[in-house]
Amino acid sequence: MKFQMMGNLQSDCDKVRPAINEFRHPQEIVDISETLRTFFVGFPRIGVMKFPGYEQFSDVVNDIPMLLSIIHKTEFTLDDLNNRISSRNSLIDRHSVKNIDGLNAHAVLYFHQMILSESDNIIQYVDDALFFSDLLSEQIINYVKYKHPGQKTITFAPSEHLKALMPPKNYVQTYRDQFRDFSATPKTKKQFTLADAFSRQAL
Repeated sequence: MKFQMMGNLQSDCDKVRPAINEFRHPQEIVDISETLRTFFVGFPRIGVMKFPGYEQFSDVVNDIPMLLSIIHKTEFTLDDLNNRISSRNSLIDRHSVKNIDGLNAHAVLYFHQMILSESDNIIQYVDDALFFSDLLSEQIINYVKYKHPGQKTITFAPSEHLKALMPPKNYVQTYRDQFRDFSATPKTKKQFTLADAFSRQAL
């Protein structure tokens, strides 16, 4: 989604944002937005697999104290992303219907402001979802690799040309700090985290 849509959406938002934020004449806003490729294009919702319940990972929660929090954060972020997509799609549909009869100045500002706001939210949530999904996957694979050597796992990773689109590893540093490293020579941490305090494998 980020590769196919977010770059164009970000560019469109940046082009129309000054006119909207400065409350310029509605006709100027319309003239700008009419030339944009994705500003009024709806997006498909993201398919999300059902997340495990507590009983399905309770055996490992002592080894990965923050697992529940990371799973919930990943799930809620994906839900929020889909909610924002649905909200934006609804705004675009309503704008299209009302535009047939003609929009007054108030309606032009309202729809452009709301679509811009939801577009910014989606751009933000896409990176949030990528970060937490990647962190969750990395944590589980890291756990299996060192606690259950030889156990087969499925790894999902972006291809080389997509890696540049991933948010940085420290995108949400407070969650990255809770990552449990089960290797023989774990990296030294700068501070003792909540995960360490509750873990039987505290560093």
